[in-house]
Amino acid sequence: MKDKMTPDGIWKEYQKGRQYNNGIGLYDTVRKNEKFYIGDQWDGVNAPDLPKPTLNFLKRVVAYFIAMLVSDDITVSFSPIGDFDETSCRLMSKEVSRVLEHTKQKAKNRDLMRDAAVDGDCCLYLWYDPDAESSDEIRGAIRTEIIENINVYFGNPYLHEVQEQPYIILCQRRMVKEVQEEARQNGGDWESITADKDDVQGEKGSGSDLCTVLIRLWKDENGDVQCCKTTEKTMVRKPFPTDLRRYPIAYMSWDKKKSSYHGQSVITGLIPNQICVNKLYAMAIRSVEMTAFPKIVYDQTKVKTWTNRVGEAIGVIGDPTSAVATSFKAQDMSYQVFRLDPFAVVQMKNSVILRRPRDLLVFAAVVFDGDHGVEHYGIAMRALLHLAAFLLDLGKGG
Repeated sequence: MKDKMTPDGIWKEYQKGRQYNNGIGLYDTVRKNEKFYIGDQWDGVNAPDLPKPTLNFLKRVVAYFIAMLVSDDITVSFSPIGDFDETSCRLMSKEVSRVLEHTKQKAKNRDLMRDAAVDGDCCLYLWYDPDAESSDEIRGAIRTEIIENINVYFGNPYLHEVQEQPYIILCQRRMVKEVQEEARQNGGDWESITADKDDVQGEKGSGSDLCTVLIRLWKDENGDVQCCKTTEKTMVRKPFPTDLRRYPIAYMSWDKKKSSYHGQSVITGLIPNQICVNKLYAMAIRSVEMTAFPKIVYDQTKVKTWTNRVGEAIGVIGDPTSAVATSFKAQDMSYQVFRLDPFAVVQMKNSVILRRPRDLLVFAAVVFDGDHGVEHYGIAMRALLHLAAFLLDLGKGG
C-alpha cells in the first residue's frame, strides 16, 4: 500500500479510472448529452442548405423531473438511541439545519438532480474546512461540493456501493497559485506544481492556469477513512486521518446499469427521438421554402431573360399575345409529416414523463450501518443523512 501512497502511484490509479470511463464511452456520452440539453443539437452536422430548427423538449423533460423531485423540503430529525438523549438529538437536528442553511444545500439539490438526469450520475462531496469563519465567531465549517461524474473514480468500477470501495479518487481543476499555497502550508514541494491540461473537462483556449488535483480517500485496516491530496508529481497534502468511518460522499445514478458504478441519464435514450423531431421540422421547413410559392416557367425561344421586378417590361420575340410563360406549383407536402411529429412527442410523454417520482427515487435507497439504522431515498435525503453521519463521526472523534 505504501508504494501507492505516492503521487506516481495515485496518478496511475487515476489513469486506470480514465481508461475505464473511455471504455464505456462516458466522456463522449456526457459531452453529447450536455450539448443536447442546452440546445446545441446540430453540432457537427454538415448540411449548409438545410434549416436547423431546434425544438428542445429534452430540457423540458429534465425541468419537469427536477420540479417534481425537489419541490418539497427535506430535513433530518434525530430520535434517542444508544448514548444519545433527547437533548443531544435536538442539538444535532439544529446543527444539521444550520449546516444546510450555511452550505445552501437545498439549492444544490437542484443541481445534483440536473447532473443525474443529464449526465447519468451525481456526486456530493462533504469536507471540513478548518479555516472557514462562521457567524458565531468560531472557525471551521462543513463544506459541500458537487463533483461531476467524469471526475469521480471508484477503486472497483464494477461495484456501485460507495462504502464498499477500496478507494475513491476525486479529480479537481484548481488554480495553480491556490494549489501551490496549500502545498507550501503543508510542507510540500510547491515550486514543482505547474499548470497542465485535461482534454475531458471541455476547457477552451491554450492559456489555462489550472492544474489537476486528486483527492484520494480510502479506509485503513481499522475501517477509518484516510485522505491525501496530490498532483501528477507533487504531494499537496500527505495522508491524514479524517476521523470518519464512512466515505463523506453521496453518490447516485439516475438509472443503474449492471456491473458499473456509472448509470444512464434520462435523456440518453431520448436523443434519437429529439433528432427525429428536429429532422422532420428541418425538412418540412425546407419543403415549404422550395414549394410554397409558385415558380414561373417560360419559353426561352421567345423570352431571353425573365425579370420579377414590379412594372418592368419583358421583351418577347414574336407575337406577345401567344403564351410565353405560365406558373407552376409543386405538389403539397404530405400531411403525414404533421401527424408523425406530435405522435412521437405524445408517445415520449406517455413513456417517460408520466412515471411516478417515487419510482425514480427508490433506486437510490441506502441503509446506514451500525447504530445509525436509518433508511433513506434519493440524493437529497442521502446528502442530508451523510451529513448527519458526518457530524456523528466528528462527535465520536472529538
